[in-house]
Amino acid sequence: MGTTRGFIVAGAALAAALTGATAAQAQNCLDPWITQAIREVTGSAPKDSGERGVCTYTQYNNGQWNNYDELKAAVQRKLGRITDRGTFTMSVPKNQLPSLPSRSINGQTQYMVNGKWGRIVGQDAASYNLIGDGGGT
Repeated sequence: MGTTRGFIVAGAALAAALTGATAAQAQNCLDPWITQAIREVTGSAPKDSGERGVCTYTQYNNGQWNNYDELKAAVQRKLGRITDRGTFTMSVPKNQLPSLPSRSINGQTQYMVNGKWGRIVGQDAASYNLIGDGGGT
């Protein structure tokens, strides 16, 4: 995004500085579009703030998007998507899976991601694909 992204981020930082609020207090990413996309995709505020964790812009399409819809699609690919029925799908990097909370239900291992339990339904070279439901089972 180059200049446009830099302007948006600088504006958000200036607004936070003028109001005396910190990014952590507001639970907002430095880039307001990322905050909005995470809220829309996951249904909750980002668990991180500033440029940390889920707020790190480079993890969404390598930090490149031309409009909000492209960013939101990248956030959906990275963080998963909750559907109207409460079912969610999510891609989890293979190196992160061992650090996730897990449990066994009827001999099947489930992993907790963003407060929801899911099971592995597929994988590629870099990540596992999980599916679960909004009910947490």
